[in-house]
Amino acid sequence: MQYATLKETPMKRSLLTLVLLFTLLLPAAATAQTPSGPERITDFHSEIQIDENGTMRVTETIRVVALGGQIRRGIYRDFPTRYTDTFGFTQRTGFSITGIRRDGKAEPYHTENLQNGVRVYIGEEDVFLNPGVYTYTINYETDRQLGFFEDHDELYYNITGNGWSFSIEESSANIYFPTHFKPEDLNAYAYTGASGERGEDYSVEVTESNNRPVVRYKSTRPLSPGEGLTVVIEWDKGLIESPSAAEQAVNFLLDNGLLICGLCFTALFILFCLLTWLIKGRDPETGVIVPLFSPPDNLSPAEVGLPGPAWAWVMTGRS
Repeated sequence: MQYATLKETPMKRSLLTLVLLFTLLLPAAATAQTPSGPERITDFHSEIQIDENGTMRVTETIRVVALGGQIRRGIYRDFPTRYTDTFGFTQRTGFSITGIRRDGKAEPYHTENLQNGVRVYIGEEDVFLNPGVYTYTINYETDRQLGFFEDHDELYYNITGNGWSFSIEESSANIYFPTHFKPEDLNAYAYTGASGERGEDYSVEVTESNNRPVVRYKSTRPLSPGEGLTVVIEWDKGLIESPSAAEQAVNFLLDNGLLICGLCFTALFILFCLLTWLIKGRDPETGVIVPLFSPPDNLSPAEVGLPGPAWAWVMTGRS
């Protein structure tokens, strides 16, 4: 019996080599598609445009590693809109979402009111994310974020927020001011760390872009869960027009309506009680007290000796 043997040709060797390489590289490619390590934010970048009227237009770009743990359908972002001053009064800031995208495509979202602001849930309830890296872009507008003081005005703004339960590997922000500002008008610094901490793990640069001053911030270390980047920029008064006294009064009434109504009701109630006491509640003057040395009329000595209430019953005919 004769067996036919196939001659090994260069084309056959090349084909076998490609099949072997494909077999070896396929597991590595599959592994590369699934990110390693814990769920985290690999990059948090914010672009902020400050208009001449003080309104801020913000674009946040958040790149996350999702592994199906806490990030299953998407992410949520908390935005504080309610602050309390040292006197206990409330100040509210405006907040309006103009668009949210995931990897460049529009993404569904819904909001929920919090005690001090708004929580934005991004994603769909019935859609679960495959493990991977995703980039979320949040566009929103906010106002009444600027502080107006006697000797200067400022922006004090938490770029990342401190509510994240995972780390942020890189955080940065570019803040653009109106064209009539100059870079030398701005005094910029920042804080890093948990709420109330004043860490200095950041770099800052004040430059110019398209005839607009821009302040560029960047953290110099990863931020741990619960930590954030807060920026502070000061400038001389008059560069941005402060609210008038009438506008401040209206805002104060709108922000503290319930508290003011409660205080007014309490004041009116106290005034009502005081007037009622002055008109009807005060005891009449006693006048001159004349002692009696004989028993009252129509009372026997036994009746006079009764206790006060019983004596009164006898006087009124009650028993």
